[in-house]
Amino acid sequence: APNPLISRQRNRLLAASALERARELGGQHKFSDAQKVLREAMEKITTSVSAEDPFCKALMGDLQRTCELMKETVYHSSTPYFLDSVVQSHRQQRATSACVSKDSPCFSPQAYCTPSQTAMREAATPRPSPPP
Repeated sequence: APNPLISRQRNRLLAASALERARELGGQHKFSDAQKVLREAMEKITTSVSAEDPFCKALMGDLQRTCELMKETVYHSSTPYFLDSVVQSHRQQRATSACVSKDSPCFSPQAYCTPSQTAMREAATPRPSPPP
């Protein structure tokens, strides 16, 4: 039987490659081609032995969110830089500032955060004020 840990790493690299290719296609305003690349990667991850792994589910979420960004009305000048950060995070298995940000729409790179990065992120999250 295939090893789920190896499958997880293959899915990480597959997602990184798909995100990188989608960024290139988005830069050329080939949004439907970018969405196709992302959907194909999602299909492969969904059918992998590690599909139920929480990290792989987060990869799927990142691919889906990126697919939603690949539209003429949504894509803007900061999207390629954000995608570069996510791709770099997956390729190097390291957290990047864009992915550690509490406002980041990506989730899977948070798996690379150190305990101190996680603590800083949680400390930066506003807490509701107690009632007067």
